[in-house]
Amino acid sequence: MAETGDASGDWLARLSGLGSYVCSKMNYHENCSLQYAGIHTALHGVLEEKEKVEQEYKARLHLIAAKEELVRRNEELEAEIQSLKRKLQASEASDTPAQGSGREHNQSGRVQITSVQKRKRQSEGHAGEDAEEHEAAEILCVMNNHEQGLSAELRDVREETSNINAELIKGFLDMGGVGRQNITVKYMGQLSERPFLLACLRKFLCKEAEAEASRLCKFWQEQLMNPDWYPFKSDTIGGISEETINDDDVKLQELRATWGEESYKALVKALVNSFLELKECGKLSDRTIVAQLWNFKEDRKATLSESVEYVCSKVKSLSNENVRTSTCGKRGRGGGRA
Repeated sequence: MAETGDASGDWLARLSGLGSYVCSKMNYHENCSLQYAGIHTALHGVLEEKEKVEQEYKARLHLIAAKEELVRRNEELEAEIQSLKRKLQASEASDTPAQGSGREHNQSGRVQITSVQKRKRQSEGHAGEDAEEHEAAEILCVMNNHEQGLSAELRDVREETSNINAELIKGFLDMGGVGRQNITVKYMGQLSERPFLLACLRKFLCKEAEAEASRLCKFWQEQLMNPDWYPFKSDTIGGISEETINDDDVKLQELRATWGEESYKALVKALVNSFLELKECGKLSDRTIVAQLWNFKEDRKATLSESVEYVCSKVKSLSNENVRTSTCGKRGRGGGRA
């Protein structure tokens, strides 16, 4: 009794510690998910802003090119005007060429200065656009690095959660199926023998029905584990494509012919449920049975936190029962001596 009490105490301590660890990791996982969502939203905003900057940059490039073309044409026109002026001045009074030349030189100088100033302003604008583009690229790089780091942390959390889940499953299996349990291990994709037994009881006596049900369940489990067998077809209902059972499947036709319509529907329902379980676990391609903590009371997957709480309550109850048994034993021995 003392050894049983010590073992229960050890279980309680280990599972209590595991429960605290699970809760802390779940909180951490939730915080990481929130941070990831925020970073993803911010990154999306940066990408949109980057796209806007690029569009504005391209528009400015087109505008700059148009301005440069306009400046070039203006310079050509100005040069042509100055040439015409020089010709006109040469045909006028011979005593004013120097003055005309001075004016021409000043006008040409002004054109050159204006052109240089325009080019300078354009260069400064282009440099500003490059700075904006560089800043956006740096922000994007930082956000990408942060997102990659957070993704790595999330992968670590998922791996740790998976390890905890595996330890809990092992713990439930070690506890065994004593009494009725709300939470225990369910093998996803494994057929239940019950519908096969009910079908066989319609045709055989009890012992023979049990043997035939076991054989029949084993046969259909083997079919279920065959990745090449997929007894479903796609039907369009109300414009939506849905998968339904293919009653024309050779194996299913044989099942219906052998066992009748009522048993056929019950057995097909069991097969469909197992297919859905494999699909839910992502094992439809390789047809691997997966151990899963299951809340049988609510017929759903059990969460890690409720699984830990359930185990702790069971261990605590067992510990209290051992204490009561030990106390009663001591009282009984004391009464016998008296």
